[in-house]
Order: sequence, then structure tokens, then C-alpha cells
Amino acid sequence: MTDVRSQCSEPAPELLTRAVAHFNNREFFATHDVLETLWLLEKGPVRNLYKGIIMIAGGMHHNQRGKRTGCLSLLQKGADYVAPYLPSCMGLDLERLVADARAALTWVTERQGCAPLPDELIPVIQSA
Repeated sequence: MTDVRSQCSEPAPELLTRAVAHFNNREFFATHDVLETLWLLEKGPVRNLYKGIIMIAGGMHHNQRGKRTGCLSLLQKGADYVAPYLPSCMGLDLERLVADARAALTWVTERQGCAPLPDELIPVIQSA
């Protein structure tokens, strides 16, 4: 069985760097589009990391559109997919991303509808 973290010491591919920039600009649909290309091409163990980031971006996109069910589901699944790569991988602070995603999930869960997250609760992806 391959260690999921075996590629974590490698530098981030250019498409991942581009996807992170979209994510941090709150362009979550664009994040999904860019990262999906990388995810489809990847055959190694970081494939699920990409999938997790895609899901977190998807959850945030649903939040922006007021879609509570999709937001909750994708934030939870995304955080779970990224968790095996903690604390960092490919130079990204994934511990912070998972904590941010789970805080956003808690905030949305505690409300009836799907109000847009306050600015301080919108996840970001930082360098490790």
C-alpha cells in the first residue's frame, strides 16, 4: 500500500498553484475547474488531496449560492479527504485549511438557512 503522503515533499504543480490563487480570491468555481484538470491527470496518492480541495471549493461555491445541503456535504467530505495529508503537503498548510473548512461547516450547521459565511470564516489556503 502506498503512503498517501509520499508525494508531499514535491513542489506544487503549476495548476495547483493556480487553483490555490483562485481559492484565495474566493473564485471557488474556477478553483474546481482548474484543479479538476490536475485531478483527472493524477494517478499518484495526492489524487485524493486534489479531490478534497475540489470538494471544499465546491462547498464554498454552494455557500455563495445559498445551497445549504451541498455546502454541508462537500465541506465535510472535502475536509475528510484532505485530513490524511495533514499537517502540510506540497508546501500547503492543510491543517489550517481543514480547520477553516470545519469551522465553516459548524457555522452553517448551526443556522437554519445558508447565509453567506462571514469573511473571517471563509477558508484560505496558505503556504506551510
